[in-house]
Amino acid sequence: MKNKYDSSVVFLYSMGKENLLPPNFRKQIPYSTISDWRRTNVETYVGHEFRHFFTESIGSAELKLQLMASRQALWSLSRAWITLSHLLLPWVKSLSRRSHL
Repeated sequence: MKNKYDSSVVFLYSMGKENLLPPNFRKQIPYSTISDWRRTNVETYVGHEFRHFFTESIGSAELKLQLMASRQALWSLSRAWITLSHLLLPWVKSLSRRSHL
């Protein structure tokens, strides 16, 4: 049985913005389907000229995704520092003392 996908999914792939979709969802879509979506000439669709209305929203969604990834990376880095600081601080201090000699 062939899956039918929401037009917003097809839209994101045709715009090259599929990174906004969850990775586990993207993995479920067959490569041949994705390839068809990417090769489609969107200018053949009636109303394609209104795609620009979504550019700002897509940009906001991308920015939010980047912010969430940055926040997660910062959280991971801070947890790593908390875990390793008792080992790293004495080492950094010893290096600092050596450089002053």
